[in-house]
Amino acid sequence: ENLRHEVLFDPVVRDLLERDFDAFVEISPHPVLTYGLEETVADTGSEAVVLPTLRRDTGTLTDFLTALATAHVNGVDPDWATVHPGTADRHHLLPTYPFQHRHYWPRQSLAGSGSPEAAGLRAANHPLLASKVELPGSGGVLFGGRVSLEDCPWLADHAVLGTVLLPGTAFVELAAQGLEHTDCDRVEELTLAVPLVLQPGKAVRLQVAVDGPGEDGARVVKVFSIAEEATEGEPWTLHASGLLTTAESAEPQADLAEWPPSGASEIGVDALYASTSEAGLDYGPSFRGVQRCWRRGDELFSEVELPASDAAAAGLFRLHPALFDAALHVLAAPGDRESATGRASGSAVLPFSWGGVRLPAGGRSALRARVTPGESGDTATVTLFDERGTVVGGVDALTMRPIATDQLTAARPAAPPLTVGWTGLDAASGLPPVAEPVRVLRLATDPARPAQEAAREAVAEVLGAVQERLADPSASRLVVVTTGAAAVTGGESPDPAAAAAAGLVRSAQNENPGQFALVDTDTELSDVDIEGIMVRTGEPQVAVRGGVVLVPRVVVDESAVVEPAGFGCDG
Repeated sequence: ENLRHEVLFDPVVRDLLERDFDAFVEISPHPVLTYGLEETVADTGSEAVVLPTLRRDTGTLTDFLTALATAHVNGVDPDWATVHPGTADRHHLLPTYPFQHRHYWPRQSLAGSGSPEAAGLRAANHPLLASKVELPGSGGVLFGGRVSLEDCPWLADHAVLGTVLLPGTAFVELAAQGLEHTDCDRVEELTLAVPLVLQPGKAVRLQVAVDGPGEDGARVVKVFSIAEEATEGEPWTLHASGLLTTAESAEPQADLAEWPPSGASEIGVDALYASTSEAGLDYGPSFRGVQRCWRRGDELFSEVELPASDAAAAGLFRLHPALFDAALHVLAAPGDRESATGRASGSAVLPFSWGGVRLPAGGRSALRARVTPGESGDTATVTLFDERGTVVGGVDALTMRPIATDQLTAARPAAPPLTVGWTGLDAASGLPPVAEPVRVLRLATDPARPAQEAAREAVAEVLGAVQERLADPSASRLVVVTTGAAAVTGGESPDPAAAAAAGLVRSAQNENPGQFALVDTDTELSDVDIEGIMVRTGEPQVAVRGGVVLVPRVVVDESAVVEPAGFGCDG
């Protein structure tokens, strides 16, 4: 019957869901129906739970009790008296102390930080900036905030050559916060110097510094960042700098009453985003805001809109960076004319310099845009319109520049490179002293002999002593004393023969802890001195230079630290 006729499993489940059944427990020896149940529940939008019990080859009592517990925490009420007969007298209600009715969960602002007022600051009320403080005497303003992919998951949809970057439009948005709290109304210029790489699980602290007004009323604005885990004293990275001004009265720009523009040919949105992907710009759903786009000669037009998941937050920004960024995507539209996103292999083209930026009032989740590329192909003019075709903002001069994969890699925050350094012995940092007799082997190498022969003899001598020590478990710890086996201080060059022998001893130490030790010295030490060093330090390896005992420790390799790379352009 089951094979010859319809089972009608799906419609029956849907009928049960409509009757408000909200828990489905599969009691078969293996959950073959669970997946189908989950698909039906998800398709109907129900909040019902689907729970398995046993699994093939793992159907133990523990598994069954675990299934009951899972059902219990999902609202099913098992008969525990039947499950555990005779235990009713040991049933306890939890917790055994009275509720205090107080919440201890941290309350975070939009930018993921605590209350700015508690630190003597004012709230900035912006998703990326939590606080602001007026700088007495200068008339400047300093904004502070925090950004991460966990707090702002929509930023993960802006990837360039496989690396998630804070978009250039977000830097414009940050700089424009100075307009909200000063007498300026225009981002006259903003130049991006270093890209800001965002990585999962790593937050970045932001600061936007707006100087006091100059003689002409213009204010310098700068955007900085530093890793949240950075220690005090580490330098901040300058990502963007520019000027905020008060725009002089200018002739109003012509509105765009006819839409779509007459004489324009439509470009497929799928073709557009295929072109951006080929250009190294990988946009996720939050940034794929182009709904329709057209070309008329050199002019490019588009309708852009935020997805519903991001539209609710549009009012928190002066202009949502994802919406602003989408208005620029038509620069990658395929066509006969070379687009501003044309690139060399292994590079992508990004906004580098913004001039004459006028942003519309906040709360917009949809716009119309006209982009006119410049003669050189790496510049453009952008005009923004509302749905009625009225001009609401734009960019007088947008300049693009290429950036290469290795530059993004260099800009990515990374753990500091580590190396082994030798430091003076700190009695508190050593291992517990071990008072035990030692056997000393002094290794003498002849620097005049060929390196290969000297290394072979040194390794053979040490190998024999190591094997002899391992053959007698009751023997004392073997301490091998070398000269020049390690480059401890600047300018030292290790002796290859001594270094090879020391390497053999370190291998023996890894396999037989506590039975071997190394001492590299530049002076003559007696057996009593060596035994005293071993007892005092408890270290498996030490070096003696000028009578000072040094021990190896992991330190930051300062010579390998590089400055973050900027955009690939001259000047």
